[in-house]
Amino acid sequence: MDKIFLYYGPKKGFEELLEKEIKEKETRTTLSVAIRKTDELIKKVTMIHKTESKPEEEDEEEKIIQIEEKIKIDIGHLISYSDEYSSVKEHAILNFDEFLSSLKINKLFLQNTPKHIADLLNNSYSEITTDEVYSYPSIDESKIYEIYSNFEKRIIGQEKVKKNC
Repeated sequence: MDKIFLYYGPKKGFEELLEKEIKEKETRTTLSVAIRKTDELIKKVTMIHKTESKPEEEDEEEKIIQIEEKIKIDIGHLISYSDEYSSVKEHAILNFDEFLSSLKINKLFLQNTPKHIADLLNNSYSEITTDEVYSYPSIDESKIYEIYSNFEKRIIGQEKVKKNC
């Protein structure tokens, strides 16, 4: 892995970072697709090993683990948007470093990373990890007045809400 970007901010800013850091023709894989590919590989390795092994072999699981460690899935750049973490099973988040070790990754891009993963990456890969924090524009009184004035144009059917404020 060449570089890890931990991005904190909105989707629009995250996509701008991706455009800046990844060339158009380079492979991009989302977190959920990478997890699915890893799970499929584990199932295949397990099935192949079980059909080739003899019933008297006791350390079958150890051999499966050794095979899995030798095989790495080349996924290009691994990208995870904020909304993907909720669809990932807890064991994948808790064992995120083990999951990453099963992949061949060019660059890793994570948006609004859960604290557990951010801490793990900052500790294990501190020399290649970069925290990118979106700089939100400041809001002054004129901006608040502009939002108030254009409220009906952007949000339909909410005149009563505005009057009650």
